[in-house]
Amino acid sequence: MKTFRRYLLSYLCTLLLPVLVLSVVIYEVIVSYYGAQLLEQNLSSLQQLSLAVSMQRDQLDAYAVQTTNRSEFFYRNQQNPGDIFQVQSILTRWIAENGFIDDICYYNPRLNKVYACDAVYSVDDYARWRMQGLLSEEISEIIGSDNIHCWRLGEDQLYYFASARVSPTERNWLICRLSRPTLDAMIEGTRLYNESGTYICDADGTVLYASDLLEDAGDYLGLAQDSGIVRIGQRDMMYARLEENGLT
Repeated sequence: MKTFRRYLLSYLCTLLLPVLVLSVVIYEVIVSYYGAQLLEQNLSSLQQLSLAVSMQRDQLDAYAVQTTNRSEFFYRNQQNPGDIFQVQSILTRWIAENGFIDDICYYNPRLNKVYACDAVYSVDDYARWRMQGLLSEEISEIIGSDNIHCWRLGEDQLYYFASARVSPTERNWLICRLSRPTLDAMIEGTRLYNESGTYICDADGTVLYASDLLEDAGDYLGLAQDSGIVRIGQRDMMYARLEENGLT
């Protein structure tokens, strides 16, 4: 009887061991598959957000081009104080029709003036009274450069500078302040998980916008792969990174 039990136990172990190994293998395959699916969904969500931001950026670039071919922005039509109202009317219309921004100003390189929808400033006064967190020296450096566009972080505000060439040596500039509620809504619309954070960084890795500071963005920007799972602190974090249009 004991011999029978011993043989039965040995038989059951021999039978169950492959089943156990096979179950572990199947489990690992399933976990790996669903992990890959989650990473793909995470990257797809980020691509949707990037596309939405790119579309809005393209619209702002198109506004900048309009400053080179609309007569209201021509130098000869801005000599008299009364002529600025036509420019201000267009700026007001652009703010109303584009929910991505809540302020937009026009810089005329010949007059060295910044036109807002309700005032006209020197660059120094514009930096002092209307722009939050950027010095006049920084603004002068941007509008004096040959860049087509760039992003800058002010005091809790994100700005987009768009330009269009009007002569071999001059560019018209639009200085756009992004609407944070609109950007929040865009990110929320592509958010997959309650506990997640979205960062927008410039080419140097400076964080321009953060929806939720779960961790230091540098922990993710320095990773070799564009997506994956990494252990930071005491938690395993899933991440995706996308570089496009000078932003990460």
